[in-house]
Amino acid sequence: MSPQANNLGFIYIDQNGLLVFTTTTPSVLQFPFPQDIVRDLEIINKDLLQKEIEKLIKDNALQPSRYVFALSGNLLFEKPFLDSKTPDSQKEIQSFLDNIPFEHTATIIFENAESKLIATNKDLYQTLARLLEHQGSVVEYILPAYVLGVDVNQALAMTQPVLSDLHRRAPTLKQYSFFTDVLTSAQKTTDQAASSGKKQEKQDGKKEKKKTLILIGVFIVLLLILGVVAFFSFR
Repeated sequence: MSPQANNLGFIYIDQNGLLVFTTTTPSVLQFPFPQDIVRDLEIINKDLLQKEIEKLIKDNALQPSRYVFALSGNLLFEKPFLDSKTPDSQKEIQSFLDNIPFEHTATIIFENAESKLIATNKDLYQTLARLLEHQGSVVEYILPAYVLGVDVNQALAMTQPVLSDLHRRAPTLKQYSFFTDVLTSAQKTTDQAASSGKKQEKQDGKKEKKKTLILIGVFIVLLLILGVVAFFSFR
């Protein structure tokens, strides 16, 4: 996690724009997508989007925060299935994915009353996550809004207690979170722990090998001494 990102943040994303709320904002900020920046769920101009996001952050004095993204239903494509492992289901799922009109598609499996594949445009949420990362923030979870139990009206009426509750519940829903190429703080912690563990194992292995070699050396020296003693004893 960024050492600066001590605040909580929430962004509701739908096809029309963003709703932003953090522990440092008195009310929900609205950022409609201009048609020359985002259209039909695709980013048309990343440079202009970056300038507008930077302006949003500057004009509202947004502090680095730990964000939860909630993706509106109008950003999601869904395919119900009974068993994803059967050949027929796999063909249907692949056909479904092939017909989604995005260059980079992100997917998750949602299992509730029925199982379904949920897909969305990875470029849209990932670009927003990267822009926030560049400002010192971090995006921890990217979830379908209905998994969080949030709709656009609830996002517009966001309060500090609700924000805290969303961040409390988000980790329990991490299996439904989309991923980005930018590691979240939780992923970084996991990766760092794994890396540290591997380094420790490697170091322990080297120590054990060195100890074994020393013991072998001592054993050989003792054999030589015994051999010399025996030689002189029987002369």
